[in-house]
Amino acid sequence: MRKNRVLYIALAVAAGIAAPPDDAAASVVGFASQAAYDAAVGAQAFEIDFDGLGVTLSSGVFLGKVDFGSPEAPDPTQVFFGSDAMTDGGSTIASNFVGPIDGVFLLVQPIRAFRLTFSSSGNPQVVELYRSDATLIGSAISPPNGFFGVLADESIHRFVIRNGEFTPGERDRYFIDDFAVNAVSEPNVLGLLALALGMFALTGQAERLVVRANQKRHG
Repeated sequence: MRKNRVLYIALAVAAGIAAPPDDAAASVVGFASQAAYDAAVGAQAFEIDFDGLGVTLSSGVFLGKVDFGSPEAPDPTQVFFGSDAMTDGGSTIASNFVGPIDGVFLLVQPIRAFRLTFSSSGNPQVVELYRSDATLIGSAISPPNGFFGVLADESIHRFVIRNGEFTPGERDRYFIDDFAVNAVSEPNVLGLLALALGMFALTGQAERLVVRANQKRHG
């Protein structure tokens, strides 16, 4: 499994696709390249730039767009704005009081793709996507910093961005900025999922070639 994952990551980097967790479903594709993401999605529905919001702990509601929160904080409805970006409002679980951010989409139309920019983190984050009935659609692993986009083959109601960790319980705080949602047509979704499945197939073929080469060398 580890060889297969390493090969996938190498191929995915070349295609601008972010690596999935080991148990990720094929229904979610993450992007580390904005060019690859932009090619896969349609028109932008909205963008939120957190510049100029001051330094404050407050509600994360952006009316008609998205409701951000800190699910492990004493007040889960609040997030922290500062340095022209947004981060969590704390955690009652983690030993260093750093927690995840979540968001619930408030738009009427189905949401299948969004993007953002990560900063101030040294570890990758796990981005989980949920349906309206709270069941998991799937997840993807983001790069530690910089651009990240995600595309699902069904409507996303809620997302949770889980922190990377330095050590168990010692979480790495991240900031996000330039949060945007894009429209997605059905052919685009199917095409990207086919690409993702193709990447997995390629990694399987590559691993078989490596095994055969090793057998010949040691045979």
